[in-house]
Amino acid sequence: MKRIFKFGVPIAVVAILVTAAVAYSYGSRHRGTGVAKDFMMYRLDKLSKELNLTPDQQAKMDTFKQDLGNTIDQKFEKRKEVRDAIRAELSKPNPDVSKIQPLIDQQIDDMALSAHQMVTRMTEFYGQLTPDQQKIITQHFLDRMDDHHRSDD
Repeated sequence: MKRIFKFGVPIAVVAILVTAAVAYSYGSRHRGTGVAKDFMMYRLDKLSKELNLTPDQQAKMDTFKQDLGNTIDQKFEKRKEVRDAIRAELSKPNPDVSKIQPLIDQQIDDMALSAHQMVTRMTEFYGQLTPDQQKIITQHFLDRMDDHHRSDD
């Protein structure tokens, strides 16, 4: 059971964060990354307050938030570049679709790498929380997972 909390919760946390960031960034394509970043920062700030972080823990959370914001910005710019390249190729009289696949594959690989890095960072953050803080975050994300499960039924 402890292994589930040690590895499962951080993975679930990152999965939820990454899913939310991707969903909001795709949903906000005409507004830029603002909505995605604002949502993520709001959720992390709310979580920080719930956990009553120590100054050292808050500094680590702030670094995590800044890194996450930079990642969202970079992913948005890269996504825009890929979309523009695809649009340019498909606009040609005889488009070469074989040029498109590597762009999409690279974007998928980059997203997976970012998710792995976020899981690692979240696992490290979770590991430096007190047992009481770990219980709070664990319950929070179990509740969120239950909410998502109910919507799947």
